[in-house]
Amino acid sequence: MLARSVDRLGADVQTRLAESASAMVSHPTALIDRLEGRPGPLGPAAELAASLGTDVDATQALLARLLTGDRDQRAWATQLALHLAPPVTAAVLSPLTQDPEPSVRAAAASGLAQLVAAGIDDTLAIAMLRLCIQDTGTQVPRSVVATLASQPALASTAEDILRTLASHRSAAVRTMAAEHKQQPPAS
Repeated sequence: MLARSVDRLGADVQTRLAESASAMVSHPTALIDRLEGRPGPLGPAAELAASLGTDVDATQALLARLLTGDRDQRAWATQLALHLAPPVTAAVLSPLTQDPEPSVRAAAASGLAQLVAAGIDDTLAIAMLRLCIQDTGTQVPRSVVATLASQPALASTAEDILRTLASHRSAAVRTMAAEHKQQPPAS
């Protein structure tokens, strides 16, 4: 949450946060956390660092660490990828849509949905998002509907994807898509 609000913070607070984020990404996850299966601070710290303006090389190095990590770290990689240029974001998220973990696939699909909703006309992002809505479970298509429904405005491609989801095989997905269609446009 903090990473999404850094623009509201004063410069002095941002500087101190950048130092803290840098320290957090530099330290490995504590042994006790690894043994107990708790996620370490790398994902949230990496997103915070990127939100505070970490240079692209540092962001890419953090992204590489997250992409080779566990399920939680791969899910955080989807958030970090959104700080990169849209074509790079789509290239990072696309393989994650095929991750063995549904939560990672859902996070990647949500990231692609954000790009498409914003009108980013990236062929890879659009094609992969269309594949995501065909995921055999419901977690991925539901994350796409939730992401698209949360956007203040949708590009025509995103509207088309929502119309497709309105006839999804899952009643939960259809219901979510129908509820979005019934809501008046945000003003």
